[in-house]
Amino acid sequence: MGNLNGGSSKHKHSSSDTHVCIAQKTDSKELYAMKYMNKKDCIKGGVVSNIIEELKLLRRIQHDHIVNLRFAFHDFEDMCLVVDLLQGGDLRYHLNKSHRFSEHDVSIYLMEIASALEYLHSHWIVHRDVKPDNILMCLQGHVYLTDFNVATRLDTEDGLLVSQTGTWSYMAPEIFATGAGLLTGYSYSVDWWSLGVTCYELCHGHGPFSDMPKTGEGMLTMFNLTSYYRVLSKLSPKFCSVIKKMLAIDMDNRLMSHSEISSRLNLHSAGTDSDPLTPQYLPSQEMLNADPTYELEELIMESKPIHKKRSRLSKSASKECPLQEKWKETLTLIEEQFKPFNYLVRESSNDSTSSTSPSELDDSHLKGYPSVPTDTLKDE
Repeated sequence: MGNLNGGSSKHKHSSSDTHVCIAQKTDSKELYAMKYMNKKDCIKGGVVSNIIEELKLLRRIQHDHIVNLRFAFHDFEDMCLVVDLLQGGDLRYHLNKSHRFSEHDVSIYLMEIASALEYLHSHWIVHRDVKPDNILMCLQGHVYLTDFNVATRLDTEDGLLVSQTGTWSYMAPEIFATGAGLLTGYSYSVDWWSLGVTCYELCHGHGPFSDMPKTGEGMLTMFNLTSYYRVLSKLSPKFCSVIKKMLAIDMDNRLMSHSEISSRLNLHSAGTDSDPLTPQYLPSQEMLNADPTYELEELIMESKPIHKKRSRLSKSASKECPLQEKWKETLTLIEEQFKPFNYLVRESSNDSTSSTSPSELDDSHLKGYPSVPTDTLKDE
């Protein structure tokens, strides 16, 4: 992508086919996070359709507490998604550092992610993987929902989903009930359950379920127990009530509304543009808010570092490409459906003075360094 220079990664992790680095737009000097996915590895892993669907979803949305898509493009080797840069790390990192978040801060996080969920649901989108790993923090301590890899858009506003998708310990009872044939499907309610589990974990340091059964039937049995988790006595009654309502087995009794949560917690401004509340906890402003082990592992294991991309692409241009022939059909799909995206063009559609154009988005000046690996493992 012209006008984007890559740098070292600060806050993300990766799988064998997904890497993240920091990229800087050369004209504005703005920093972004760039997720680049090797086409060959993605084709082998059968995840191309997932990536294309993720791009389609991200192109549709824009919200103050979502990690928004800014640019998208692909070249000979990679598919690239350039998104907002959040340098405070994900909430999993802070949990792993044995930090226990205060009720005050978790209440703010709850409100901010609830506002994001309401926005997504208004666009018929179900995230399906809300958890600490997929909530990033900015340096000012506010949080943002990310990772739309298993998110999906319903065909109709009241449509249902049936696949058993998500991360096991955050999946709602109705997902397991659907898998067991007890329900015909599930919908937006699963995101509110996952958010409730996440908030419980942020306060307690562990999830509400100490011994997770390994089968859907076992999960359903556990959910039907009258007291399957305990809350800390230090938490206020109103906060405990909210968490318990979000973890209601019966979807009709579950708390699934930003405004109702706000009313119960007496926090009316968090997650809105006007006078947002201020978190007490701030991530490190100087040190890396990510596990440095991943950085070292990436430096050692990265076989095709992005900062050498230009050299590789220039060499490959003069050679026959077995990749093109072997996976021609899938590469054609990428060519047709992984459409370039530039948020500046979208935002300037009503601004005739903007000089930004799609022609600026090539990869001729792209440089970068290996990043930390992104955890796409869903069975925790």
